[in-house]
Amino acid sequence: MKFLELKPTKENLYKTFINNTIGRSQDVCMLVNMLIEIDEISSIGIDGRWGSGKTFFVEQCKMLIDSLNPNTDFYKSEYGEKIRSYYVSNNGDALRYTEKPMVAVYFDAWKYDDNTDPVLSLIYEIIKCDYFSVKLEKDRNWKDVVKNIADAVTGLNISGIIDSLDGKDYLKDQKGKQSFR
Repeated sequence: MKFLELKPTKENLYKTFINNTIGRSQDVCMLVNMLIEIDEISSIGIDGRWGSGKTFFVEQCKMLIDSLNPNTDFYKSEYGEKIRSYYVSNNGDALRYTEKPMVAVYFDAWKYDDNTDPVLSLIYEIIKCDYFSVKLEKDRNWKDVVKNIADAVTGLNISGIIDSLDGKDYLKDQKGKQSFR
């Protein structure tokens, strides 16, 4: 039996979204519309069998969110302009969505499955995101970076918890693990 798989490359995500090749572009738009309207911290589960396209769907949602955020490089790209144009033609004015831009960070839990601290893995992935323009430099105070991102992500002030950490450079450990892979 021949196995067909469409990898979630930037080109494949873009083409299948613009052409609605797999019939999910409206679903992507509806989920992003729903995310835009949520004012509180929420969780959304996407359920499906293995190979049903969950990763592809989520990556397309991220692509659309990035195309609506004027603070991302993707917004200014040719892909971003065309995706935004498609979105506007099918969903109305995108301007109201750029007034409170969202940041999309893709976190692959399987990739970090062997890590002992999932929160640090998530924070590391957020820091790697170009949107935050944060680099893991030797002289950067990693605790300040973690505190700012954790406070922003959770909406809570958890600086006290982070201040109590023992001084070990946990983010350097995360970077080392990823470099090793």
